Amino acid sequence: MGNMQDGHAFSFRAAKQTERDQGGRKNLAATANDRERASLHTFVHVYSQPFEPLVKFQRKLHLARRTKEEAQATRDRLIDAAELLFQSQGVSQTSLQQIAERAGATRGAVYWHFKDKADLFNAMMERVTLPFEEAARAAGRDDQVGDRLAAFERVIVGMLRRTATDEQVHRVFDIAMHMVEYTGEMASLRHRHLAARESCIADFTRALTLAARHADVRLPIPARAAAQGLHALLSGFVQNWLLEPSAFDLVRAGRRSLRVYLAGLGFGDNGKLPQPRAGSAATRPSTLSRCISTDRIRPSEG
Repeated sequence: MGNMQDGHAFSFRAAKQTERDQGGRKNLAATANDRERASLHTFVHVYSQPFEPLVKFQRKLHLARRTKEEAQATRDRLIDAAELLFQSQGVSQTSLQQIAERAGATRGAVYWHFKDKADLFNAMMERVTLPFEEAARAAGRDDQVGDRLAAFERVIVGMLRRTATDEQVHRVFDIAMHMVEYTGEMASLRHRHLAARESCIADFTRALTLAARHADVRLPIPARAAAQGLHALLSGFVQNWLLEPSAFDLVRAGRRSLRVYLAGLGFGDNGKLPQPRAGSAATRPSTLSRCISTDRIRPSEG
């Protein structure tokens, strides 16, 4: 009897030991699995960290780019709306609220992009460089080659042609000349107009001086006075043409008058360029050789 009990006790202890051994192996396996999962998690966590900020940065960059493009599109719509309303009803009669509604935007959007109506007007002018300003800058450059007078004529005629054929330039020029009053909040625009005129005259002065030097011609009046007269001639042509574009051909009439004016300055006489003095290098014929004849103005003593 005692032996049987001892045998049962041994079997029980053996079963318990086996259970403990199996449990230990399970625990070891679980621990190993846990370590493996932990290592894998650590690997993914560590090696994925550098890429997550990059993805977030790319998303932010894309959002910023899209936001910037949308803001530029809104700004352009506001200027487009301002152009149309300024031309149809005048600058002083157009409110920022009307511009916002025409552009499909809010009044707040207008003030986000522009300080006031004068600022919006200046943005409209800057978006489309006025032909006079563009032509003046090109004419006054000192990098022209060949016949400077012919190059000067091409620049001026190109300005007239662009005014006559470019719808947006035509519209903005019309607004600047006929649709703005220099009063109230728009008084500051007068300073811009005067500055643009002065810049144009300065460039014309340089262009005429260089052309005269190249052709070995002595201007009958100071170069600045000649530039002022040329500016008045061209601006008068454009202003009157804008009142009634069908009244005359701006390019053709402008070219003829330009040649007469330049001939009066000494660049042409009786349909021919004046003969250069002895030793002069100016021997190339000019496109102004076909200019309309006019009486020479006697050179001034000043």
